[in-house]
Amino acid sequence: MSYLSTFFLSLFLLSYGHLAAAQNRVVYDQDNREDLFLVDSYELKMLAASTAIMVRKRSVRQTSNSTFELLTEQSGVRSLLCRSERFYSQPSVAGCTGFLIAKDLIATAGHCIQDDKCGIVSWIFDFKMLTADIAKREFTAESVYHCKKVVESVKVGDLDYAVVRLDRSVNGREPLTIRRDGLIEKDEQVFIIGHPLGLPIKISKDAYVRDVDPNKVYFTTNLDSFAGNSGSPVFNAITYEVEGILVRGATDFEWDSENGCRKVKVCRGSECRGEDVTMGRHIVEFVQ
Repeated sequence: MSYLSTFFLSLFLLSYGHLAAAQNRVVYDQDNREDLFLVDSYELKMLAASTAIMVRKRSVRQTSNSTFELLTEQSGVRSLLCRSERFYSQPSVAGCTGFLIAKDLIATAGHCIQDDKCGIVSWIFDFKMLTADIAKREFTAESVYHCKKVVESVKVGDLDYAVVRLDRSVNGREPLTIRRDGLIEKDEQVFIIGHPLGLPIKISKDAYVRDVDPNKVYFTTNLDSFAGNSGSPVFNAITYEVEGILVRGATDFEWDSENGCRKVKVCRGSECRGEDVTMGRHIVEFVQ
């Protein structure tokens, strides 16, 4: 990689800062990310409604006593993408993903938040595309919450998870169900809901478990995910239970030196390391 391309890549990683934590992701075979307005399933829409993006408070502007605006940039510009890349023109904001596990508790990745960051972050529900060209960027207070306390944040070796208490209970959304017994098996189908690259919420399906070991704290999948998906719930495609939290994976992009931009890295078959998911058993105790 040339000095110039290395410089621009460094700027991008710095723009994500602590929230994105430069945890890499990648696309396997084909990009399965799908906008919520294209999803017909009521059940999937309800799961998405309980999934939020974590952003810095400075990215949320209060426009009245009860309305807020999310300050975004064009995804392709802030991520240095080639213009041919998907979702180039959609809005984007630096952050991680989290999901409701109790009325006032959010689960996410441990590398996304620690105690000293609680006071500077907000959680936004319903950041999504309404049509192919229009994104929801204005929200009522029922969609905007703040961190009251980091109940637990763990990033030790392969173990990576956090539980955050919100400033108030969330109404109109149901906590997601976490698998309590047993362990997902190799080749079982999974999907993910979250905010890859800080984009409006995406659902990525048609993935499976590549490797699982009961002696490890995580399992590995071929989910299409990116920085910003850190903290996303990973679901069993049959039961819709949360199997775990997306925490790390293979490198997102390749540098196109001819055009001076980044393109999504595509892994074929069993290429690349896979995407690691902290097992849900580590957060079950917080909702008992």
